[in-house]
Amino acid sequence: MDFLLANLVDGLLIGFIYGIAAMGLTLIFGVMDVINLAHGPIIALGMFSIYLLTTALGLHPYIALILVVVLGLLLGIVIYAIAVQRVTEQFFQDYAEIFRHIRKHLHTTHPE
Repeated sequence: MDFLLANLVDGLLIGFIYGIAAMGLTLIFGVMDVINLAHGPIIALGMFSIYLLTTALGLHPYIALILVVVLGLLLGIVIYAIAVQRVTEQFFQDYAEIFRHIRKHLHTTHPE
């Protein structure tokens, strides 16, 4: 019975982690219209970092969690500044250029 309960709790915890990752992907795609697939590696890096901080350095797990969340947030901001912001700005600049050409051609063509 203990084995069943332990596996049930483990399955629920892993399901919660997958759910949080899926909500993050949905939120990013819904708000920014950009598919950012860095959630998985950042979550995995965070889990390994918490494990390393608690086992090797002897930090309390909750203190390690707070530290890793802050570092993950900073890493996410850096990834956004380096990759995502450039992609979205270029995307909107391309559309603006297309609309400028369309407007220029609409104003210079005269039907006969």
